[in-house]
Amino acid sequence: IVNFKRPTNIKELQMFNGLCLYYAKFQRHYGYLIGQLNHLLSNKIEWKWTEKEEKAFGQIKTEFLNAVILKHPDFNKPFYLNTDASDLNISGILYQLDEINEEQVISFYSKALTQAQKFYTITEKELLAVVLTCKKFRSYLIGHPRVIVRTDHKALTFLKSCKLTNGRLLRWALALQEFNLEIEFVKGKENIPADILSRITQKDSQNSVEKYSIKVLYNKIDLGFKDGEIKEILKNLDKKQEQDEYLRNIKNILNDSEGVHYGKINKIFMEYRGIIFKRKDENSDVWKVCIPEDIKKDLVNFTHLKYGHLGGHKIFNILKEYCIFKNMERSVKEQLKKCILCQKSKHGNVRQEGRQMNIISQNVLDLVSIDLIGPLPKGRGNVQYILTMVDVFFKICETICHKETKQ
Repeated sequence: IVNFKRPTNIKELQMFNGLCLYYAKFQRHYGYLIGQLNHLLSNKIEWKWTEKEEKAFGQIKTEFLNAVILKHPDFNKPFYLNTDASDLNISGILYQLDEINEEQVISFYSKALTQAQKFYTITEKELLAVVLTCKKFRSYLIGHPRVIVRTDHKALTFLKSCKLTNGRLLRWALALQEFNLEIEFVKGKENIPADILSRITQKDSQNSVEKYSIKVLYNKIDLGFKDGEIKEILKNLDKKQEQDEYLRNIKNILNDSEGVHYGKINKIFMEYRGIIFKRKDENSDVWKVCIPEDIKKDLVNFTHLKYGHLGGHKIFNILKEYCIFKNMERSVKEQLKKCILCQKSKHGNVRQEGRQMNIISQNVLDLVSIDLIGPLPKGRGNVQYILTMVDVFFKICETICHKETKQ
């Protein structure tokens, strides 16, 4: 990396970026520094290497010379995640505490925000930092009994107890349910590593720290998803298929190898451990479980709730990967149209009009409304416009026919 020559085109910059990205976990400020160069990767702007890019290029090399020594994780100890967000970047640090409560860094993560993400609210940026950091270190965190997220944004500690109405926050909260997270609130001055990573672009004048009497607040949240409901829905599936007339007929045909329809049905359906499956298509080796009519609504409702009230098309695409039932797409969409929560929260596409106000007139001919209608199909005398005049007080209407609007 240190001996890499200064890039002269997009291809060389991509090579340098790819080389550094492989070792980015050893560097605190990589996300910010490489962000100073990435704008040159666009084909919409002219390649122009200035002192700003040269400085960032040199800093990246220097940072790798001073890389932090990372430690191997101990899966018998809790994991700690320090996350923070600023106007331009997000960051995260994965570490554990040793016997004397010294931080042993496992890996770093930092990322420059996209143009759209820069317009997020501060709460959305802070939660985005948690989501992306958990996604980055998922191989360490998934299934671990205790993961402590330390953030300097107090609103995140109420992630479970408050009612989320923001769709983006709700989707991210659902994405975090696969981790056993505890949210720990720390003031900015106590969250120094992550704070520095995310705010490295801020000016020195913004470094003032407000003093607080309370050092730390804790709030534990349980985001584990309970799958007991789906097990109850699919319990005794073979018996439930027996109660469905259509699937019972299919099973009878499969059991009668000498029947008239056996050859045709056997190519499409099969019975495995008492349960009927249907082939995805004629030449496919993928088989989908057949869902009886009496449990399809429960299955659709469960999937709809599990995936955060997605729409009918997306829920259908999820379900069709592993199951099938009669008129599947239409049934899913019609059922989800009846979801009360979706109907209440769905944004309407009808413009909100203001309240209509009556036009009040105090006397005859105080106010006259005039309008011109046309052009209409030509009538006798080639007239094609109608001038309408209404007295607002008496509601008397007069009409006059015209050939042209100039009249």
